[in-house]
Amino acid sequence: MSFDYEAYERDLKYNNVGTDYGEVLTSESDYPIDLTYGLTREEYGTITRLEEHLTFNGRTTKEFDMYLIERDAPTPEEFEQHISVPYRQGYIDFSHRNGERVYHGRTLTYVFQIFGATKNERKVKEFNITNWLMNSGETQLIDSHDFDYYYNAKCKSVNVEDDEERQTLIFTIVFIAQPFKISKLYEGHDIWDDINFELDYLQATRVVLKDLGAMTYKRLKVGDTLHIGAWQEGRKDLYDEADRLKGFTVEREQLESTPEDISGARYSYKLLELPIAYWQSAIIEAMEPVELTLWNTGVHKVLVDTEVNLYGLGYRSFVVELDGVYHFKHRDKPFKNLFLKPGENKLKVYGYGATIDFKWKREVI
Repeated sequence: MSFDYEAYERDLKYNNVGTDYGEVLTSESDYPIDLTYGLTREEYGTITRLEEHLTFNGRTTKEFDMYLIERDAPTPEEFEQHISVPYRQGYIDFSHRNGERVYHGRTLTYVFQIFGATKNERKVKEFNITNWLMNSGETQLIDSHDFDYYYNAKCKSVNVEDDEERQTLIFTIVFIAQPFKISKLYEGHDIWDDINFELDYLQATRVVLKDLGAMTYKRLKVGDTLHIGAWQEGRKDLYDEADRLKGFTVEREQLESTPEDISGARYSYKLLELPIAYWQSAIIEAMEPVELTLWNTGVHKVLVDTEVNLYGLGYRSFVVELDGVYHFKHRDKPFKNLFLKPGENKLKVYGYGATIDFKWKREVI
């Protein structure tokens, strides 16, 4: 039987009927088997791109001509804490005591199929694919179905079925992932082509702190509690981080005969807990903060990172106040516990001569 397979596959894609492919086919059994089971492909010249694919550990399933047959990506299971009390209806739910729901890791299962491969090709692909997937710890897993997000995941298992009759391989791949999907881009980005106007939230994420000589200072009163700025490192040996977070008490205010060099501060303060006095320029409560509202549009609190650029007489160290708590940024060390809760977060930023970009990624179910 003479048959034009290329014409058949092309017309099958475009749903053409009635075309003469060669010898007339008289029954359904005469038609060749569609080994792709109707899966969609996009043609780019002579290159075939598989639409649905995974990117993991530096490679993609497209490289191996793997067609996605099945995807199972359920939401993560909640870590529930229910306590029953005698003679009380129902139960007490402690699952939400820290202000958000807590989830276990999630299991992601994918089934891929490779078509039309010889026995030797199948063995080579089975070896290469299995080792590619299993030769990595937790890293980014990008599923083309979630085009703006990725998982932090590792491959748990790869099960392979070799079908000699159809010359196909079926891979069942299981990943263990952290519970949340993470956005590829930082919140507040200004990459126009990547903005999703239905899901993204356009917001300012940058503050510009005044230069050292441009600050206007406030006066404090005896008995006030104050905090010493993170940029004040010359007296670091007098107190540790825990002391800095607890704050100090004003014992007396001193009007200096000449302003402090560069900063222009006129008052210094003797502290009850320390043997020396500090100028207003070193005290957070004496400074004017720059206020910024950040919106965390995800469902989970996220740790904030920053990118700092200096100008004038600036410092890389600065302080962020959120919900009455001070968070100290020491030069290039990351914040340890500056988390943005879901929704509105009002920040006050203290420091000198720096442009600060706050950077975080949305985390969703």
